[in-house]
Amino acid sequence: ELQDVSEASQQASGSKIAARVQFVFASSSLADESKNLLNKIASALAQVDGKITVVGHTDSKGPASFNLSLSEARAEAVVGYLCQISRLERDRFVAIGKGEESLFDSAHPEDGVNRRVEIQVGQ
Repeated sequence: ELQDVSEASQQASGSKIAARVQFVFASSSLADESKNLLNKIASALAQVDGKITVVGHTDSKGPASFNLSLSEARAEAVVGYLCQISRLERDRFVAIGKGEESLFDSAHPEDGVNRRVEIQVGQ
């Protein structure tokens, strides 16, 4: 079950935030428009305790091995940014890349909706 950022700040544990974090094409560099979203997510995460797992996903465009590496790098980029802008400690985070393994819309594997970052709290 996906929850938006405002709901996530009200949940103590077991929350999942699916965010459409944008990156520079085929890169782990955060696009500027994603930083406002991540700022809100950081504020929500500051309200909860426990481990925070950041999971990167891609669509199925390109080789699976590239997508796996890219999703890992993007998850790490999100963790790095969240730690940089907040008082969240790096050791609270686990970054995982799933590549194209868990498509959000398997009927449309190359659709952009599959490119996402999920943040799980208390997992």
